[in-house]
Amino acid sequence: MNFEQVVDTASALGYSCVELACWPQEQASRRYAGVSHLNVAELDDVLAAHVKEYCAGKGVEISSLAYYPNNLDEDLEHRSYFHDHLRKVIDASAKLGINIVTTFVGRMHTETARRLRSDPLGTHPPGHPRSRHQVDHHRAG
Repeated sequence: MNFEQVVDTASALGYSCVELACWPQEQASRRYAGVSHLNVAELDDVLAAHVKEYCAGKGVEISSLAYYPNNLDEDLEHRSYFHDHLRKVIDASAKLGINIVTTFVGRMHTETARRLRSDPLGTHPPGHPRSRHQVDHHRAG
C-alpha cells in the first residue's frame, strides 16, 4: 500500500491515527523490510504539505514514522546504512510535525545481554573488571 491507500483504509475503518512504515526504497531482505508507505528520502516541503493536507482531509493523524532495522548490526557498513536512513526518518518526522519515530534498538548476535550490560559500548579494555571481553563477570557489590 502507498501512503494514500494506508490513510484511506484507516479512515474507512474509523481509525484516528496510523503508523507509517518508512523503509528505504529497495528490495526487501526479510519479512516486512522494504515496506514503505512514505519515501522519506524524497520528502520535500511540497510532499510534506501534501501528507499533512491528505491526513487532515481524511481525519487521520500519523502517530509515528516507523523503521525497524537492526541498529546494532555487527557489520559496521550495514549499521552505518541503517543509521543514515534512520536519521532521514527522524528528520521527516520533525518536518511533518509528528516528532515520534519507532525503531528497533537492535541485537548483537554474538553478544549476550549479560555481557553487554557490563560494558554496553565495549569501551572497557580487556582486563578491566567491567570489560565485556572478560569471561568471569565482575558484579558491583
